[in-house]
Amino acid sequence: MDAVRPYRVDRSPMRSAALLPSFVLMLALLVGVAAPAPANSSIDDLIGEVQAAVDSGDLSAGLGNSLIAKLTAAGRSLDRELGSATCGQLGAFINHVKALDKTGKLELNLAQSLIGGVNAVGSPIECALFDGTIVLGAALSETGRFALEGTDVRRGYELWREWVNNEYGGINIGGNRYQVEIVYYDDAGDAGLAADLVEKLITEDRVDFLLGPYSSGLTMPTSAVAEEYGVIMVEGNGAVEAIFERGFRNIFAVLTTASKYTKSALELLAEKGAESAVVFYEDTAFPMSVGQAASRWAEENGMEVLAEESYPLFVPDVSDAFTRFRQLDPDVFVGGGHFEDALLFVETAKALDWAPSGMVITVGPSSGEFPAAVGPDAEYMLGLAQWADTMLWEGDWFGTAADYAARYEARWGEPATFWAAESTGAALSLMVAIENAASIDADAVRQALYDLDIMTFYGPINFDDTGRNVAKPMGVTQIQDGVITVVAPPQAATAPFVYPMPPWHER
Repeated sequence: MDAVRPYRVDRSPMRSAALLPSFVLMLALLVGVAAPAPANSSIDDLIGEVQAAVDSGDLSAGLGNSLIAKLTAAGRSLDRELGSATCGQLGAFINHVKALDKTGKLELNLAQSLIGGVNAVGSPIECALFDGTIVLGAALSETGRFALEGTDVRRGYELWREWVNNEYGGINIGGNRYQVEIVYYDDAGDAGLAADLVEKLITEDRVDFLLGPYSSGLTMPTSAVAEEYGVIMVEGNGAVEAIFERGFRNIFAVLTTASKYTKSALELLAEKGAESAVVFYEDTAFPMSVGQAASRWAEENGMEVLAEESYPLFVPDVSDAFTRFRQLDPDVFVGGGHFEDALLFVETAKALDWAPSGMVITVGPSSGEFPAAVGPDAEYMLGLAQWADTMLWEGDWFGTAADYAARYEARWGEPATFWAAESTGAALSLMVAIENAASIDADAVRQALYDLDIMTFYGPINFDDTGRNVAKPMGVTQIQDGVITVVAPPQAATAPFVYPMPPWHER
C-alpha cells in the first residue's frame, strides 16, 4: 500500500471538539506505560517540561525542539477549537515520544509524565487515533456571489467527513483506517482566485485529492489546475458540458450534466403524446447548453421543434416571444434561465391565456420557494431536480434520500439542498474509489473511479471516460396540489404525472 502521511494540521474552522462525541481517549495506550494525568496540565506545561529536559541535558536540543514544535501546533489548534486537528497533532507528539522511549533517548519517567500531560489535554475532547490521515482540499465560496450555495456545498462535505471519522471509522485501505481532513479556502466566487487557491492546496498544503467548488464557472479553471498537476478532483456542482470536453483525466462529476437536464422530462412528455415543442433560454453559457440540448432531445423523441429562441440576461418582459409561441401552438414549452425568469414565464403565459399541454422550466418549479411565490398558478408546472429528499434512491451509505435529509437537518438545522446532497455524493464516491483501489495512488484511484458502479442516496453513480456520471437521470418534478412531487424517472418517482395541463380558465 502507498504511504499515507500520518497526521496533518487541520485548517477547517468548522471542526471542533463537539464533532467527536463517539470516541474515547487512546493516547496513553500507544506507549504501553502507565500515564496518570497530572492535575491542571496544559500544553504550556508540557512545553515547559520538554524545555526543562533539554536544559538539564536529559534530551538533546534537536529532539526537544521537534517535540515542542508538535506541541505548539496542537496548542494553536486547541485555541481555535479545532478538536480533530488537536487530536492529530497530539497523536504525532505521542508517536514521537514512543519512538524516543524505545530507543532510550528519553527517560521512562519523563515519557510517563509527558503521556500523562497529553492525557489531561486530550481527555476533554475525547481524542481517537487512526492509522493515518488522507487530506482533501476545496476552494469554496464562503463570501461573494455564491456564498449561500458555497455554504451548502461545504456542509455537504463536512457531513460526509464527520460521518467517515466519527461513525464509519475512517476510510478503509487494506484493513487500515484513515481519518479525513479537509482544507478549505474562500474563493469569494472569483474564478482567478479559485484557481490560485487550488494550486496552493496542491503545492503548499500537499492535499491528496480535491473536492470541487460551486458553479461551472469556478469548476472550469480549478479543474484545469488539477489536471496540470495530475491531482484528482471529484465534484458535484459544475454541470456545463465544456468541463468534460477537454480530454482531462482528473475531473469526475456525480451530477447530471447540462446536456441531459431535460432528457427525462422530454421522454416523459413524448410518452404521453406530445408532438411539438418550443424552446426558450437565456443567452448565457449554462442555459444555452441546457436549451440547445433540449431541442435535440425533443427531436430524438419524435417532437417537432417549432421554435428555438434565446433572450438576454435580466430580461424584463417576454410577452412578444410568448405571443409568437402561442400562435405556433406547441404541445410543450421548455424554458431555461433563473428563478426570476420562471416567475415571469408563468405570469406571462397566464396573462396571454396560453397554456400548452406541458411547461418545463429548468430552474424554479423544483424549488420550495416557487409554489409559495406563484400560488395556485404553479400547479402542473414541471421542474428539473438533481436530487430531492422524496426520491426513492437508497444506498449502503447514508441509507435513503430521506435518511440523508433527516441527518442533514439534524446536523445543520436546515433542510438539505441538492447542492449539499451532490457534494456529499461527490466525497462519498471518492471514498469508495479509494477503498476499492486500496491505495491513494492517483492512477489506482482514477481507475477505481472509472470502474465505479454504485447506488447511493443521491442516485446511481457510474463515470464514463470523460468523468461524467452517465448513470444518473435528472429528476422531473411536478407541482400537484401545491406540493412538489417527483414524477420521473420511474425508479425515483413518488407520484404519477398529470398530463395535459388544463387551460387557465378550467383551474
